[in-house]
Amino acid sequence: TFYYLCKLHSDLDNIKEDINSAVICRINKGTLNSDYNPTAGIWRMKQLGEKDSSTHEINSTGISINLVDGSKP
Repeated sequence: TFYYLCKLHSDLDNIKEDINSAVICRINKGTLNSDYNPTAGIWRMKQLGEKDSSTHEINSTGISINLVDGSKP
């Protein structure tokens, strides 16, 4: 029912994203404290919309360039 209502009302979609972010934060803290299984935690965070990203720093002649994989321009 909730997901059906989210499709009908865009305001509820923002609430759903906030709830997902709170759950992801709790799972992340639990896996870092060894309270949760890391593999299951990562899988669940990805199911909730968390994305992998990696940052590469390149220094060239004093100019610092930051590249983030998976980002859209």
